[in-house]
Amino acid sequence: MRLPRPVVGVFFVGLAVACGGATPTLGAGADGGGGGPGGACPGSAPVAESACTGSFECEYGDDPDVSCDTVATCNSGRWLVRPATQGCAISAGAGCPATYAALLQQSLCTPENLECAFAEARCTCATHCGMVGRPEATWCCPDAPQSGNGCPSPRPRIGSTCSTSGTVCDYGGCDGNVTLQCSGGSWQPTQVGCPG
Repeated sequence: MRLPRPVVGVFFVGLAVACGGATPTLGAGADGGGGGPGGACPGSAPVAESACTGSFECEYGDDPDVSCDTVATCNSGRWLVRPATQGCAISAGAGCPATYAALLQQSLCTPENLECAFAEARCTCATHCGMVGRPEATWCCPDAPQSGNGCPSPRPRIGSTCSTSGTVCDYGGCDGNVTLQCSGGSWQPTQVGCPG
């Protein structure tokens, strides 16, 4: 079971590899893509330790969980590259709703621990969804954007373009995924206060 997940940091180090052996590409997300600050994100994942200018991050892949995509960080003039976690295929298997739209969050579900991965979010049928006093399993989708706040869905990729500076969108930042802020024309990770 993927929930809960470890907290994802802002800077990542590693080698550039992609989930399932695919060549990483910059996902456009729902709010545009291709550019980091000033169009600084390369079209494909940069080589680790190669030169760069500025301080920003770029994501390569199309998974709702940032740990399933390759993330490159331009830091101190060099690219630091965190590889994608392996085994992150997006699939709605047996027992899963056909689409994310058909899944009603926090509705009852069976069997417990069933995982369903959609472009919009990864969801788990679990008893720990924060529903106090309900021992039954319900659908948990911590990657999903908060409803009604104007945040894009599916989640925009880190480094993809955005237009409203200062906009903050939570995609499970307190559950091990990421919270993004529109900064300098691109979506970049930001930290939020999480419940103790």
